[in-house]
Amino acid sequence: MPRHREGLHRSDITEAIDATVDPKGSGEELTDVEWEEAPPPAPLWRSRILIPAVLMIAVVAVVWWTVSWLTTPGISDSETVPASVPLSAGAASAESSVQRGSPTADGSSEQAQSDDEAIVHVAGQVRTPGIVRLPASSRVVDAVQAAGGPTDEARLDLVNLAAPLTDGAQILVPGSDDAATSPPGTVPSGAAAGAGGAGAATVNVNRADATALESLPGIGPALAQRIIDHREQVGPFGSFDDLDAVSGIGPAMLERLDGLVSW
Repeated sequence: MPRHREGLHRSDITEAIDATVDPKGSGEELTDVEWEEAPPPAPLWRSRILIPAVLMIAVVAVVWWTVSWLTTPGISDSETVPASVPLSAGAASAESSVQRGSPTADGSSEQAQSDDEAIVHVAGQVRTPGIVRLPASSRVVDAVQAAGGPTDEARLDLVNLAAPLTDGAQILVPGSDDAATSPPGTVPSGAAAGAGGAGAATVNVNRADATALESLPGIGPALAQRIIDHREQVGPFGSFDDLDAVSGIGPAMLERLDGLVSW
């Protein structure tokens, strides 16, 4: 029995081998069949790294552009560009020897003064009243020319144009109305220095502007404006004592103004 089983077993194996070599029994050995292999799938790690990297580069680029734009220097609104202002032509003597003081925040003029200069205030009937600086040897006529020259209404016959300048004096050039309303004995314009060394001058309170009024002792911008408002609302001053009606002018102020004003 064992030998029979072994023989059957071997025959089965032989038939199986023959079927493998040639299933149809032709006796020809079969060749291996070549199979086409599918392409390997793309690795997932590439896409997982590439997308975040692109997003990171985009974010960095946006941040860099924003910082560069914000830090770019520009011209602020508060900066101003200085412009050159041409000076108006005046008299020949003014062009060569006059320098105007530059106004400060409180309206006054800061000027450097040397021993060979005289600073005077020219007011009244001149084209450009104000502070002028001239050589100490100058005359009143030089100061009038430095202030732009007289107007058509100026009464130069009432001004001593030959008088030498006194530093700190006021030169008031009167007009026709000033000469008519000035009381006897008043001097409506700058003149030579008296025995005390001070320049004589008066200010017509009915015609003087704020600048001329501020040249009087004790009168500042506010009080000068009140004097102007009073004469415009009430009328011209008829006497020296009428100034007492202006708020801020009392007996002490009237004593300081006595002999320095006309009306």
